[in-house]
Amino acid sequence: MLGALAWRRTAADGTRGGVLAKVAVVLGAVQTLVAGVLLVVLVRNVQASQPLPVEITTARDAHVAQLVVGHCLADLPTAAVVDTVRVVPCDGPHAAEVIVRESLAVDAAGAWPGQVNLDEAIAAVCRAEAPDLAVAGRLVSMAPTSEGWARGDRTGLCLALT
Repeated sequence: MLGALAWRRTAADGTRGGVLAKVAVVLGAVQTLVAGVLLVVLVRNVQASQPLPVEITTARDAHVAQLVVGHCLADLPTAAVVDTVRVVPCDGPHAAEVIVRESLAVDAAGAWPGQVNLDEAIAAVCRAEAPDLAVAGRLVSMAPTSEGWARGDRTGLCLALT
């Protein structure tokens, strides 16, 4: 804004600094654009980390970190890295239901404990919470990947297959 005023003034009275005023206008516009993009990214990250309400009335995509006990998934994720899943109402057809949400212990440094360690920790929680489902082979555990861990995901899930 001030760059535009300076540009207008230098053009009107013929004083020096017109180029500098133009540069200020361009830099101001770039700064505003970058701030807008960062704000959108920040809002999306905050939304992606907020848990969904338990009652889901229509199917929707959600980040795995948003799932809570009682959510039902349309399909069981098959990819090695799962970021989003399709959450559906539990009174309709679904492939799995979240039965345990476990916050993972973190050391003081927050160091990545390794995929095998996380997978086994969550699987142990699942077996302890639902031994009948584990024996029947109807239990699946999900742990954060190294990429998710780096983004702050510290949540493990147990899913009961339907």
